[in-house]
Amino acid sequence: MGDLIAGLCIAKNEADIIEAMVRHNLAFLDRLHVVDNDSTDGTLAILKLLGLEFFGRLTWSTDERTGHMQKDIINELLPTLHPDMGISHVVVLDADEFISAEPQDFRTQLLASDAPVQLPWVTYVPTAHDDMSEPNPIVRINRRRRRERPQHYKVTIPGRLIGKALVRAGGRLLKGRNMPAPVSLPGITLAHFPVRSREQLISKVLIGSWSVRFRGPLKGKEAYHWHALAARILAGDMLSDSDIHSIALNYAADKEVALMRDPLPEHCGPLRYTDDGPHLLLRNLIAFAESCVIWREAQQPESRAAGN
Repeated sequence: MGDLIAGLCIAKNEADIIEAMVRHNLAFLDRLHVVDNDSTDGTLAILKLLGLEFFGRLTWSTDERTGHMQKDIINELLPTLHPDMGISHVVVLDADEFISAEPQDFRTQLLASDAPVQLPWVTYVPTAHDDMSEPNPIVRINRRRRRERPQHYKVTIPGRLIGKALVRAGGRLLKGRNMPAPVSLPGITLAHFPVRSREQLISKVLIGSWSVRFRGPLKGKEAYHWHALAARILAGDMLSDSDIHSIALNYAADKEVALMRDPLPEHCGPLRYTDDGPHLLLRNLIAFAESCVIWREAQQPESRAAGN
């Protein structure tokens, strides 16, 4: 294996957090590639600016497919990472995930492991104590769950398994023949910020639920939390501050636990390009509806022509 630690991220409508994610995680990664999956907010514009600032370390591309295609996009990208690039591990990240460790310790431990490494989630929750004037969500939100129940993980892909392993939905497991068991490393976690504001949550829930349904028949409990919340919102419940707190507290959890103050160590510095606002909710929903109509029209070109 080589000594390069690379990151892969699929982002959709993450303008409020993508800059913080890139700046923070590049303190741990040698390179990071982000795929913008048909965002309708400022995500892509921010990535372009960051790509110039971190030239050679941050790259980006676009994928306009609708239907919650993160797993497929990641598995299509992995084989393009050739062994001669000297990759030790690929860290698959969502835009709301931040490596939490001492940077040199993270690097040393990852380079010493030839097995997939489990990165346990530590979920942060917005509260009434947050300073709402702070634009950086990982600075503003500084309280996390004391325990994760259950404990969820993301898993890295060792360089030797590139081209042999596929990532399962959520990036939590690898599949393939004779896959080695993942290992845990002390002092390394993944800070998770799934809920940051009312506007961000409503946009995420509605577009996430619609995207999964748009792709085809639902599989088991896939995205069940999105579908349940979407039903509430569509019934007219626009979610109070206490709702936002409760949803974050119980996100991907079976049992509610207490919170503790534990600010994520500062690695990203000041934000330069982030300009989030409530107007993005309406903009995102309108753009998603338009993308569905465009897709539908593309499937029926003859019918559309006849109608004209």
